[in-house]
Amino acid sequence: MTHLGYGRMLGNQGFDGRCGSTRGMPVTSSVRQKYPHTGQDRCAAETLLPCQFRTLAAQQNSIYRRLQPGPSTGCECKSISEAIVRELVNGYVGSSSDHLPLHMPCHGHSARMSTESEPHSPLTMLLRLLLIAFLLAGSAEAARAKTVAEAFDAEMRAWMVAHGVMRGSLGVMRDRRLVHVVGFGDRGVDARVGIWSLSKAIRATCVATLARDELLSFNSPIGPLLSATFQRYGMPVDPRLERATVLHLVSHRSGIPTRVGGNRFAPGTGDLLRTHEPSSVTAHQLLPEILKIRLTHEPGEYFQYSNVGYLLLGRIVEQVTGKAYEEACYERVLRPSGISGARLHQTWGNLLDAAAGWELSAAEYLAFARQLRPNRKSVLDIAAQTVLVSPDGFWRDDRKQSAYTLGVIVWPVPNALPHLSHTGGWDWLQKDASGGPVDESSGTLFVLASDGVTWFASFDPVARASEQRAREELDHALWRAKRAVTIWPYKDLFPAHQVK
Repeated sequence: MTHLGYGRMLGNQGFDGRCGSTRGMPVTSSVRQKYPHTGQDRCAAETLLPCQFRTLAAQQNSIYRRLQPGPSTGCECKSISEAIVRELVNGYVGSSSDHLPLHMPCHGHSARMSTESEPHSPLTMLLRLLLIAFLLAGSAEAARAKTVAEAFDAEMRAWMVAHGVMRGSLGVMRDRRLVHVVGFGDRGVDARVGIWSLSKAIRATCVATLARDELLSFNSPIGPLLSATFQRYGMPVDPRLERATVLHLVSHRSGIPTRVGGNRFAPGTGDLLRTHEPSSVTAHQLLPEILKIRLTHEPGEYFQYSNVGYLLLGRIVEQVTGKAYEEACYERVLRPSGISGARLHQTWGNLLDAAAGWELSAAEYLAFARQLRPNRKSVLDIAAQTVLVSPDGFWRDDRKQSAYTLGVIVWPVPNALPHLSHTGGWDWLQKDASGGPVDESSGTLFVLASDGVTWFASFDPVARASEQRAREELDHALWRAKRAVTIWPYKDLFPAHQVK
């Protein structure tokens, strides 16, 4: 099982949406602030003209300029900011005419400018020059405007080509609205894929609902909560395991080692796959070997990633609820997230179970991710939300750059909500597996940025030799895409992708 944390999260925020016409240059937010008539949510250019503009320089001189509709020209539209710049330039050079013409073709209309000539003070001229420079910078920025699809798809495609990835999917959410979703290669836009270790956030959220309903506590020792498991498969060889708490398992601080039985998933996995096909194996069959594990340190001492800990959490859910893990977490987490018919992966789900077993589409995982920010529909109560975003006590190492809380990596951001992220992957190569050789290598990535912009990516295959570097480069690429977006859509695509 492959899990890789982020080498570095790029916390810079992207530009906010630019309002623009599909036929003309976008209008920058700087212009919108000074010229509120351009600040319509739907900025078709025909809604921008005719408009009145009162420039900062004109305010100083009490010179009022009005753009008025003129005769039809049939020319392409120039930007409103360009018209204002030309107006200021003409005013600055100071025509002696009482009516200086200015022609600005726009959607079959031209515009003309009328002025009242007044003396130009040094302050006025300075203000005009500053405003001209400001508007020109805004126009240059507008010329580089990118939609979500343009920015994210370009980065994803370039990354796939660079690393020989044949198929993938990508979804982007902003302000709890799905704003973009796409499939690459032969992967359909709504295809469900193994999300692998991104399942841990679902598992942890499910446990949090049990704490909310007082069926257990995060601080409960797991011994009594696994009594049915111990009764069936025997007591753990290391008695310290019984003293580990639910929160220790959730945050990977139980003392269970990362590598067990020669792999990063669970001891006994290879032996089972030699005699059983993957779809017929269950996590319960691993428990006899799991209970033989010796801890590497006392529970709670430090972070050590463990898939085994999450398999044990699955058994706790089953004992507390009296239901199978899949049923319990679907009812408590995924159905309230607006997802219908969610299930464990058809081939690997029963084995990977609570550690990495779910399969969802890009849109569906982003729908679940709405649970990870405070909102009235979240299944997480205030106590769980607090644990989710609080790094103290959950740092992954002494550098204290990131923490691991409720199934996600937490990246603190000063004076703001933290970034949340996780990567996932299933990397299993076994030539002597029952039914034929197994060669699985695929991955996922999830980021919820501090400002609420969220993305999910799936991809396969991944070259094992360069897997870590490939994941880091994809992380950087999608942060770069986020910063490049200047035009954010308002329409919510969730309903069109079978998500409520």
